[in-house]
Amino acid sequence: MSNQSLWNKDFLLDTGINFVVYLIYYLLMVIIAVVAKDQLHASLGEAGLASGIFIVGTLLARLQFGKAIELYGRRKSLYGGIILYFVTTLLYFYIPNLAILFAIRFLNGMAYGIVSTATNTIVASCIPADKRGEGINYYGLSTSLAAAVGPFLGMFLIVVTNFTFIITLCAVLVGLCMIGCIALHIDEITLTSEQVAKMKAMSLDNYVEYRVMVISIIGFFMGFAYSSVLTFLAAYAREINLVQAGTFFFVVYAVVITITRPMTGVIFDHKGE
Repeated sequence: MSNQSLWNKDFLLDTGINFVVYLIYYLLMVIIAVVAKDQLHASLGEAGLASGIFIVGTLLARLQFGKAIELYGRRKSLYGGIILYFVTTLLYFYIPNLAILFAIRFLNGMAYGIVSTATNTIVASCIPADKRGEGINYYGLSTSLAAAVGPFLGMFLIVVTNFTFIITLCAVLVGLCMIGCIALHIDEITLTSEQVAKMKAMSLDNYVEYRVMVISIIGFFMGFAYSSVLTFLAAYAREINLVQAGTFFFVVYAVVITITRPMTGVIFDHKGE
């Protein structure tokens, strides 16, 4: 049994960075359709695209960096991704039309995809082997809490402040993540020449892991259902004059996740997957 503590500096830093990155993603996702409609007079379909094109950028980034993060290096991938995330967040200050907004959302999604892929990869080396289930669940809790707190914060701030204040807050949070990345110890792995050649080759195996297809499809449908609520809840709650009640949807979501996630991690370690 390992005596290494689960709550070591690198685990806390990586989990914290992951939480903030996801928090900003969800915060902006829930309000961007409202901003597109109110400020740029977008149709409902265009407002939905403003939200959804972010995921297209994320998907493309993850397809590439999912196979190549070890090839480029974990540190370089994380640093490059967080810098791009910061720059593309600042670009939200200039959205004169829908075309610019779509471009910014796409690039911001790519940056998010790079950073989240890097943090997911790095955290495995921060968790003691005998606490793997508990550690992964606490790390997953950071993502799940961000999925609840982010939309709640976005819906609250869009009512009491404005989009400029929200982007300023997001930029400050990403800046703090950049400092955290510098303080994070990152273990690199050394690839053989055969592994490098395989990663560089254009092969479907470099993009698709068939052994996880079933669980990936389940995850896809879960995310598909939640994203539908996430994208249009703010606009719908405003339309039916239930903005305050709408924000508490995410509070309840956060409470339930906070209760169930840690329990599941302990059960995983003691009873198996």
